[in-house]
Amino acid sequence: RTQTQNPNQTTCTHAPERKKMSASVPQPIQARPFFEESAQNLRKFKNDPHNLCITVVSIKDRMEIIQSNYDVFVTTLLPTLAEILHDTAPSFTNDKGHMARMNILEIFNRMPYSEALKPMADPLLKLMMSLLQKENEENGLICIRIIMDLHKNFRNFDGDVQPFLEFVKRMYMDLKNTLNKHFADRPPPSAPQPQGGGASATLAASSNPPGASSSSSMTTSDHNKPTTQIESVHSFKVLTECPFVIVLLFQIHSNSWKLDSIVNDFGPLLVDALRLQPPPNGMARNRVAYQDFIITQVKTLSFLAHLNRCAEQIRRHLSDVPKYVVALLRNCPPESVVTRRELLVATRHLLATDLRNNFLGELDELLDERVLVGTCKLAAEALRPLAYSTLYELITHATTHPNLNPNGNANPAQVFNQLSKIVLLYSRNLQDLTLPINIQGMSAKLLISVIEHLGLRPDGSDKTSTLLIKMLDSFTNKFNSLRHQMPILLSEPDPSSSSSSSSGVEPGAQTEVTGKERISDNVKELKTLIFTLSSSVNTVIAHINKFRDFVHPPPQGPSGPYPGQNPAALQSQPKPPGPPGPSGPLPTQQQPQQPQPH
Repeated sequence: RTQTQNPNQTTCTHAPERKKMSASVPQPIQARPFFEESAQNLRKFKNDPHNLCITVVSIKDRMEIIQSNYDVFVTTLLPTLAEILHDTAPSFTNDKGHMARMNILEIFNRMPYSEALKPMADPLLKLMMSLLQKENEENGLICIRIIMDLHKNFRNFDGDVQPFLEFVKRMYMDLKNTLNKHFADRPPPSAPQPQGGGASATLAASSNPPGASSSSSMTTSDHNKPTTQIESVHSFKVLTECPFVIVLLFQIHSNSWKLDSIVNDFGPLLVDALRLQPPPNGMARNRVAYQDFIITQVKTLSFLAHLNRCAEQIRRHLSDVPKYVVALLRNCPPESVVTRRELLVATRHLLATDLRNNFLGELDELLDERVLVGTCKLAAEALRPLAYSTLYELITHATTHPNLNPNGNANPAQVFNQLSKIVLLYSRNLQDLTLPINIQGMSAKLLISVIEHLGLRPDGSDKTSTLLIKMLDSFTNKFNSLRHQMPILLSEPDPSSSSSSSSGVEPGAQTEVTGKERISDNVKELKTLIFTLSSSVNTVIAHINKFRDFVHPPPQGPSGPYPGQNPAALQSQPKPPGPPGPSGPLPTQQQPQQPQPH
């Protein structure tokens, strides 16, 4: 009734309530006052890690304000954050001091690298280089990323490249001591405590401050027992990132930086790093450090492969690298699929150069599947195509030499043993339907190379003929398996089993196009495989006949040799007596016998 009689009165009645509701809505934060107040709090709590961490986290949680008001941030708050990193000492436990420094570095890593940062880019790069040499492992990794971003976005730091190279050289030179430190019988000595770190040690076991529980950066796994961190100069993870940074720096500063200097400085150091071996029980003593060390060596090998493609003068340092590659394949943890994949890729790059001759001495080791793909079932399923194609390149090169070795000093029994392993491995791959069709065809081509290699051998034996017959049996069995495999490869997928796409395409239409493309690819690969198998059958039959005639040469008849007969065996047979004549038996008549199959 009040609204009907005087509608305006209702508006006036509820006006104070609306004013109260609008007062409860948080007002947007003004950028400059917020940055200035945060800078004052940072200076105020410089020696108070607890409150310093709260202030830094409040800044990090408002990254959208930093990005939208970046010019103001660079001039007001960025210098103060850099000053905190410069004036405070690093912490090697997961306390508030470490978390404050880590969050400052995360702010630097997430902020835009635009033209507004250009005046501060050079001081920031020098600060990161200084911190990299004294920070802990976790913060050192962030420093590496910031250094990379600065070089990528501001390409005028030619004078700052050499300090980074010297840092990496020192890490490689001290890698042996770092390895001993990680796998010492007693725990490695803790890093020196920061100056004035009593407050940090006291606050390490304190609870989270109020209001900071919403940020994941304020929490640790166990506040009551802080974890000791290692220094960045003794970190495998930091060293793992360095080769990639060096390659990036060379691409950016190639005009003022010569590759010869890298080869001369880093070539022996990289080979020495590959020569190091973890202790036999290293995985049981420190599994994390063991895996990190293997990853470091794999990254080092990838760096060597890159230098080997770019500079030929480094090859004088790589003669023993194949032995280290096999050792890495043995030492790589079975579950580290990504690490082993990168190792195989680096090995494939090395096999594309003249260094492949040095790998022929390690062929026996590489033919062992437990060494090549590991013992993990997941690794075997994921890495077998890459591993077998990499080994294919080495064996194809090896079969061009009669003794599977360019030096020609291999034992014939050892050569036949290697050939038997190759035939067994790739005959099994030829019959394996879980491998892609192109890998099956590659296996058939490799067996043809082995057949041609057997033709280069000066000696013939029954064992060689038996090996050829085994290959013929493998080819014929593959034709039989293709008879059952082809309908599956050429069948179209069921359109109803696939869901319709979100772009408005009718159900099954996109699947039909994809299925036709897949069938077209399968048809091409099947044609290639069948053609390869047919050629293989013709080749192996020709070589079987050649080796049969070599071992058992045909006999000589009145007008030439009888097919498949041995004259020595014919002469050794007793002559049958002739039929009786008028005065005794007739002279023995020699009749040509029918050819006897072997």
